[in-house]
Amino acid sequence: MKINFKTSLLIIFIGICLGHSQDSLLVASKKIDSIKQRIDNHKEFNEEHVRLLNEYARQCFYNKDFKTGLIAARDARDLLPLNRTI
Repeated sequence: MKINFKTSLLIIFIGICLGHSQDSLLVASKKIDSIKQRIDNHKEFNEEHVRLLNEYARQCFYNKDFKTGLIAARDARDLLPLNRTI
């Protein structure tokens, strides 16, 4: 089976377009820093603190900072039993 030049060029072009469309969604570091500052300034360990930690973890995952995101998610999970007794 012969594939002509135009067909092979079209296949390569489609492959490049599909591969390029899989870029990650990067979040501005200012937004991540802002959430981190809000966590540091929030002294009470309540539902708002857990929400901020989860938001911070989500933004870290978007930026492929998985280790920091997992630490924040773990901290949020560890605070959940405290909030359920309130």
